[in-house]
Amino acid sequence: MITNMKKIIYTVSLTLFLVVTSCTLERESYTEINTEMFPQTETDVELAVNALYYYYNTGTWNKDALFAADRKGWISVSEFTAGTLWTGWGGQWDKLYFQQWTAGDTPAELSTWYSRYNVISRCRNTIRTLEKVNLSRSVLAPYIAEVKALRGMMALFMYDFFGPVPIASDEVLDNPEIFVYLPQATDEEYDAMMESDLRDAIADLPEKAEIGRMTKGTAMMILLKYYMIRGKYSEAEILARQIYSMEKSVYSLLDNPSNVFDFGYLDNNEVIYRLSGNLNATSTYQNFTAECLPGDFPFGTMTGGWSGYLMPIDVYETFENGDLRMNCLYPSYINNKGEEKKGWYDENGKWTGDNSQLQLGVIALKYGPDHNSNNSTSANNLIIYRFSDVILTLAECITRNQKAVTNEAITLVNRIRNRAGLANLDAVAISNYDIFMEALFMERIHELFHEGHARQDEIRFGKFTTFAKKRAVTHSKTTQSVEGTYNRFPIPETYITESKGAIRQNSGY
Repeated sequence: MITNMKKIIYTVSLTLFLVVTSCTLERESYTEINTEMFPQTETDVELAVNALYYYYNTGTWNKDALFAADRKGWISVSEFTAGTLWTGWGGQWDKLYFQQWTAGDTPAELSTWYSRYNVISRCRNTIRTLEKVNLSRSVLAPYIAEVKALRGMMALFMYDFFGPVPIASDEVLDNPEIFVYLPQATDEEYDAMMESDLRDAIADLPEKAEIGRMTKGTAMMILLKYYMIRGKYSEAEILARQIYSMEKSVYSLLDNPSNVFDFGYLDNNEVIYRLSGNLNATSTYQNFTAECLPGDFPFGTMTGGWSGYLMPIDVYETFENGDLRMNCLYPSYINNKGEEKKGWYDENGKWTGDNSQLQLGVIALKYGPDHNSNNSTSANNLIIYRFSDVILTLAECITRNQKAVTNEAITLVNRIRNRAGLANLDAVAISNYDIFMEALFMERIHELFHEGHARQDEIRFGKFTTFAKKRAVTHSKTTQSVEGTYNRFPIPETYITESKGAIRQNSGY
C-alpha cells in the first residue's frame, strides 16, 4: 500500500471538504469527481481514501473535527458530561458538566451533527466508486476496507451521541438532485450496517499500518464499542477475546502505564488506534495538553498552556494511594517563578486552590511533554483505543455473561491493577457480582480517564444521571438530566423542522 498519506491528506482532503461540506439539509452531490476518469490507478485510489481522513483529525480550536480538544470534540464531550473533566470557564462547559442542555438551546456540541453525519454517506459513495475501479481485488480490498472502517467509526460516534441516524440507501445516493427526507434507521438496520461494514473491514485490513490509518484491530475495537453500547455482551465477549489473542503478536501491555502517553514511546504496542501529531500542519497537532496545562506550569520546553481542563477533586479522591496512574495528577506544583501553587480543603471541608484549576480539582497532564515544542501545541499522539481497555472490557463481558464473579475476570482486572502498582483486589471486592462490578467500573475510570470512554461507561453501569445530579447538589447547581433521556443528546431542532417530521426527536426531549 502506498504510504504518502501525510503529504497529501491536508491538501486534497481540504479541497474536497470545501467543495462538499454543507451545514443544512440541502442534498449534497457526492459525485464531483468524474468517475469516468478518476480513480484509475492505485495512487488515485489512495487519494480518494486519504481525503476521508480529513474528518477524523484533531482540528484547530473551536472547529468540528471529530477529535478536537474543545467542547465539540468526542473526547471532551464524553468526559465533561461524565464529570471526569471540568474547567472554571463556566458557560457551555458547565452546561455539559452539569448536564443542563435542552432540545431547544442548540449547544455548540450539537452543531457537529451536520458535518459528521454527512461523512457516513460520503464514505459509502467512496466505497461504491472504488468497487468499480479496474484494479485487482488484492490491490483494492485493503483500501475499501479502510473506508468501511472509517464509515463504521463515524457511524459509531453518531450512534454514541444521538442513537441511530438516517442512513441513505444507494438508490438515494444515486440521485442527489432528488430531495428525500430520510427517517432514522431502526436499531436493527443500524446493526446490519455496522456489522456488514466492520466485518468486511476486519477481514481485509492489515494488522499493522502507518499511524493514524485503519487496521484490523481498530475495526475490531469500533465494533466492540458498538456492541457494548447496544448491550450485546455475548458478541462483545467473542470479539474482545479475539483482540486479546493478538497480545504479543500485535499488541502488548507496557510495564509502566505512564509510558503509554510519553513522547518517547510514540510507537508503543499498547495503542490500537492513535492520531499522529504534527506541529507543522494545521489540524494535526494535539491541543488536549494545551487545554490542561496551566500557563505557568514548567512542562519540558512547552509554554503557554490554556489553564483550562482539570480533574474534579471528587474523581481524584477515588484513586488508591500508590497508584502509578496518579503520577500525572498534580494537586500542587512549583510554577515557572519558583512559587508553589496548590489546592487544599478550607475550614468548611471544601476544596479550593491558588488558581482557577486548583480551585475545582487537580491538574491532569496525561500526555507527556513534547520536547520539540516551544508553545502549548504538541505532536504527541492522541490515543483513541488501547489494549488495556480490551482487557477490562473482556473482564466486564465475562462477568455480565456469566452473571457471576469468575477467576478469569478477576485475573484480568488484577493485571491492570498490578501494572499500576496496586495489589490484587481484596476479598471484599470480589465477594459478589455487584461489588465486583463496582470495582471494575472504578478501574475503568482510573485506567482510561480523559480518553473519551467515561460517558458510555457510566451509562452502561447505570451511573450517568445519578452522578450528574450528585454534582449539581455538591456545587449548588441545577441539572436537566433525566434517567435514560440524557443517555443521548437531542437531535438539533432545525434538522427536525427541515426534515418535515421525518426525523423524530430522541425520547424525553
